[in-house]
Amino acid sequence: MLLATLALLLSVTPAWSHGAYHERLRELAAALEEAPRDARLHFELAVVFCSHGDWMLALASADSADEFQPNTHPTDLLRGEASLGRGQPGAALLALDRFLVTRPASPRALVLRARARAALEGPAAALADYRAALRQGERPGIDHVREAAAALAAQAHGAEAAAALSDAIVEHGPDPALLGQALELELSLGRFAAALSRVEALQAGAPRPEPWMARRAQILAQAGNLPAARASWQALQQHLAALPTLDRGAPALRTLADQAQAALVTPAEL
Repeated sequence: MLLATLALLLSVTPAWSHGAYHERLRELAAALEEAPRDARLHFELAVVFCSHGDWMLALASADSADEFQPNTHPTDLLRGEASLGRGQPGAALLALDRFLVTRPASPRALVLRARARAALEGPAAALADYRAALRQGERPGIDHVREAAAALAAQAHGAEAAAALSDAIVEHGPDPALLGQALELELSLGRFAAALSRVEALQAGAPRPEPWMARRAQILAQAGNLPAARASWQALQQHLAALPTLDRGAPALRTLADQAQAALVTPAEL
């Protein structure tokens, strides 16, 4: 039945569609024609379907993998993700509970179970799994760290969330998404020195420094350090004035020049 569905799916794919997804489907369909009971191929097909959001086909492929070779492939992890995608957090929770019995340190599974618990019981119920994902030896990826930190911050655990982001920045390097999230979190905590350090790191990796020069001035003003904020606006003005005329004429840079001029004319509103 699954192979027939796959054949139908490929038959209605437009001839001009040559994306990696459809190319991989064709490869797996051809392989399964030769070895229809190969559990590994069925599992790989389930992964491809899951990555594309084809949840029902992913679940059917996972069932086929287990039928031909039980307890060999991490099908329950995939079932958890697919069930969440279908809006069935209860089914996802059951599958992920089974998976985590044998792989309790899987950050991906813990994050997925956190989502299921949040959907079933509310955001606070998810925090234990998010925390577990962050402290595993098998470290979570950037997206999972960001998700866990956002969940912690939303439940008034901002300092813990900031620490998780700091650890991830040390491990993964100055990733802009991590730095940006850490910056906003430090500002919400009133930790202006830490926020300024994030601005410095973001500026160092940015294609243009000017937006971050303005952000630095704004944060200094927010911290109440008006003399330093004024000096930062002046530095931005001087930097902009030294740019080639064509660069200075760019709309984004003209906007920053206007902001700097307005801040320096009305210092009380820095």
